[in-house]
Amino acid sequence: IAFLGAWLEARMGRLKFLAFFLLAIMASSAGEFLLEKSAIGLSGALYAMFGALLILRRHDAVIAEMFNDLAVITGLLWMLICLPLTYFDIVPIANIAHFSGLAYGWVAGQALWGTMRWRKPLLMGFCVLHLLLIPAYYFVMHPFWIGRYHWYLATKESTNDVNKKKTHLKNAVELEPGLSQAWYSLALLHAVGGETDQAWKSCLDGLSY
Repeated sequence: IAFLGAWLEARMGRLKFLAFFLLAIMASSAGEFLLEKSAIGLSGALYAMFGALLILRRHDAVIAEMFNDLAVITGLLWMLICLPLTYFDIVPIANIAHFSGLAYGWVAGQALWGTMRWRKPLLMGFCVLHLLLIPAYYFVMHPFWIGRYHWYLATKESTNDVNKKKTHLKNAVELEPGLSQAWYSLALLHAVGGETDQAWKSCLDGLSY
């Protein structure tokens, strides 16, 4: 990040580069959070810088010399290697963040330094598309399709509202049957409420997963 960022900051200016970097973090991580549930790190922003440099190197001889073909091939090759590493559970890598970051940086590079005839409409569209980050992050904070989110809601409900807790826990284990603690909490709620059969059923259903 420091290595590639120094080149971009020198050509963007500090404030523009800061805005690009922060927005790249948001744009790349949003896709990861929405589709793959969780992630940590700045590799999405790194690939956004990579994507922007793919365009800048066409118009800047100094960048083209430093960010040469070998560097480009290495970066793209690593991005492809990460796919089987994640698929076979060798290393958990935020691949969606990599690809969405690369796309974000490439479009940003086209908007800033591209020479095609449709550069101005692209720049306008690029700016407008940032508004989509608002609903995207609303759903990041309210991922109703994720079991762990319902488990979280169950822990936050009032202790007097047992029915809401049960509903959230049932949604949690339905969406993610592997949440052993959610099964345990659901069984405990049934047991405390005198529903012994349901408590045992929850225990056995949870164990079956």
